[in-house]
Amino acid sequence: MNAPTTFIKDYRLIQEDCRVDDLLDFTESITSFCNRLDSMKKPAIIGLVGKFGTGKSTMLHQVRQRRKEETWIDFDAWKYPDRKDLWEGFVLDFAEQLGGRKKALRKIESKGAKSKALDVVGAIATGLGQAIPGLGAIKPYMEVFKDSPAKRVFEIQRILSEIIAKHGKPICIIVEDIDRSGDAGTYFLETLRQFLNENSISSSVVVIVPIGNKNFNDSSDSYFKCLDYIDQFQPKLSGLSRFVDAVFASDAFVDKPSLGLFTPPLSAQNQKDLVISLLEDLLIHRKMTIRTLKTILRNAESDYVMQLGDGREPEWMVTLACEASKYLMSSLATDRSQFDELNAATKIPRHLLLAYFVFAMATGRTVLYEVDPNDASQTPKTLPFDIRLITRRTKLDIDEYPSRPWYFRHHSGGDEKEGICLCDFYLDY
Repeated sequence: MNAPTTFIKDYRLIQEDCRVDDLLDFTESITSFCNRLDSMKKPAIIGLVGKFGTGKSTMLHQVRQRRKEETWIDFDAWKYPDRKDLWEGFVLDFAEQLGGRKKALRKIESKGAKSKALDVVGAIATGLGQAIPGLGAIKPYMEVFKDSPAKRVFEIQRILSEIIAKHGKPICIIVEDIDRSGDAGTYFLETLRQFLNENSISSSVVVIVPIGNKNFNDSSDSYFKCLDYIDQFQPKLSGLSRFVDAVFASDAFVDKPSLGLFTPPLSAQNQKDLVISLLEDLLIHRKMTIRTLKTILRNAESDYVMQLGDGREPEWMVTLACEASKYLMSSLATDRSQFDELNAATKIPRHLLLAYFVFAMATGRTVLYEVDPNDASQTPKTLPFDIRLITRRTKLDIDEYPSRPWYFRHHSGGDEKEGICLCDFYLDY
């Protein structure tokens, strides 16, 4: 049976993009956040705090899909590396998404031209005061010609007020990456909060600011000053069946015959259940982020294509489990991954994730771990043995040593030996 050329059906779903369907079932988080928005009685700033890569932006995309009554505005602070331009960039992006960028730009540019002209006048006056005796006394009076940054911000805010008043509908603004802008970002939020509180805005305006846990904790005092509400993002994922059905190619899961006397056949549903069990272990039990999970899938797909190109005839599910082990820390050293531990061993130690996955494949199981029903802690059962690694020497070895894990049992010298084997080429990628 020919191996599939790819195991991913829709590559867009594993790209780093929040504008995708809710395949992980954020229903509870979406409902809770919608209730939060409904409770807003006046303009406010909400901090959506959660770990990077856990799906904050994806959840917000689903919220806005539900709430068509509001106008949604996106502002990415990372587009403006010169942090002093945040206010101007914010107003211009705001105006552009409401169809009024040109008019707003003309107003801002006219204010900027006036400010520069007054700065020139002030500089000339200062120079004359130094060059001509007696004119130095006029220097203090020339300061009135300079346009202060505070005044410029005030004028830009006035432009923003005009745009909001003209729109006249409820507005939700998502401010992305402000937590990576340092002090300038929190100053921007503080100024924005003051603007919302002090200006008479007829329409409802809510600003939503996704913030990483670490950045929030490191600067919590600053954020407390510039946020009206804080919403902790802790999604409760119910399962990954929809995700697997949408992301993985249908021909990736096909019935596989038994391998000899001891390795049972694998049905397509059996394989799908095992992959779901693997991904749920990574995402739910090991608290891996969605961003990391998507990275694993992209890299595993790339490794699989290379293995095919090298004539390895790989089993893509093993490739996926190997790739996942690169993102799990070894229990032997904090600076090593489980994959590093694998490469330093002549067999797969039984405590590693890959060992459990290979054992499940070779014995026809549908779950990654089995637990003792009498064990209240639900600790996974310890595997009975390590996994042997086999090296293929020639192309002919593929028939003797298949790419799929296999179970063996034989008698030697009156003793029965048993175990599970896996070809070691997976560790080369």
